[in-house]
Amino acid sequence: MIHKLYNDKIVWNGKKVMIYQPFSEVHSLSIHEKILFVPSYFIWPHLSVQDVNDDIVVTYDVSKHVTQQVSSQKMETILRAVGDSTRIQILNFLKQTENTTQGLSQLLNLSESTVSRDLNILKNAELVTSRRVNKYVLYQVTGTITNLIPSFFANLPDEYIT
Repeated sequence: MIHKLYNDKIVWNGKKVMIYQPFSEVHSLSIHEKILFVPSYFIWPHLSVQDVNDDIVVTYDVSKHVTQQVSSQKMETILRAVGDSTRIQILNFLKQTENTTQGLSQLLNLSESTVSRDLNILKNAELVTSRRVNKYVLYQVTGTITNLIPSFFANLPDEYIT
């Protein structure tokens, strides 16, 4: 069932379920507990995770999936941005967790200026966003690439080690 679940907040990567929530909360399961997926047309903010008895209930939005319409020029920008192996690696790392230019530079063994240039290309293509936390700028993946190519990340390895 999970491999057919189309939601930008719940991802099955072949080994584990990744649930992206807009808040920090950890849910743990024992071997005898279950995850129950409940589709809903009335859920905000598109995902709810709750402990119920000994199980976890994930309620997710199944509203009509809005396909993203883009101009041919915008599509060219997006495809050029993902047409580089370094930028694909950056997206792959960022889909797993937010990171800084410096952190990505260390992970990829590249100069900060190279990573910064690639992040700007991805940002201009609206594939990543950034936010400032104190003196750091954290980058994260947007839903643009998975809206256009739902299986984009499915065949990429989880390379980020936590």
